[in-house]
Amino acid sequence: MKKSKLSQVVVAAAVVATLGLTAACSGDSGSDGGDKSGKDKSSAGQSGGGEEKAAPALTEAQLKQAIIGDTEVKGLKFSAEGTDEAAPESEEMSGECQPLGDVLSENTDPKPKANTAKAGMDGQMSQLAYVALSAHEQADAEKVLGEVREASKNCKGFTDSEGVKSTVEALADPQAGDEAVAYKIGGKVEGQTVSMVVNVVRSSSTLAVFYGMNMADGSKSEIPQGLLDLQIKKIEAVK
Repeated sequence: MKKSKLSQVVVAAAVVATLGLTAACSGDSGSDGGDKSGKDKSSAGQSGGGEEKAAPALTEAQLKQAIIGDTEVKGLKFSAEGTDEAAPESEEMSGECQPLGDVLSENTDPKPKANTAKAGMDGQMSQLAYVALSAHEQADAEKVLGEVREASKNCKGFTDSEGVKSTVEALADPQAGDEAVAYKIGGKVEGQTVSMVVNVVRSSSTLAVFYGMNMADGSKSEIPQGLLDLQIKKIEAVK
């Protein structure tokens, strides 16, 4: 039986913790090279007349090059292990809310051409951070983000297939990428009040989906600005 969006993430946090991210990251190899682009950013497409061309979808190999390094963000340790458990399943929601669930599960319409993800925890195993990169044609990425933006404004809450009620609150747009949107999902899981902050950022043709949850204090759930800034910088470096 499917769990609610929030309870899926709570379970995911436990799974990620038990995978021993501290041990997994101690052997981090090469990802800390951060800004090794070697790429010509003009390939994002400036024509001779100054018009910007639509950026092509990145390949799976490029996404893996772009994903955040395991130990690049201070206070958090990331791993690709456990990301299947960390990503909530998509389920049927009321029409105005559906894009919010779909973007979390990477089940958007249009679907991504490639994707990759990492989950991270802090040293106290209380703060969960998750980032997923999805490759689209630029027009498709713009469409998906536009639908998420509208849903974040129009969806005030939903009841999942198990009868668990969650609220949705639109947040101020993050300062990241070409355009971005943020919202918060809140509710109760096993009697505990929890909240999950979600940021969806478009950088040319790539969508970066972040969510964060503080397991000890839901009011402190956030996406660190340092994570946003570095992840978008790494995406831009492979163009």
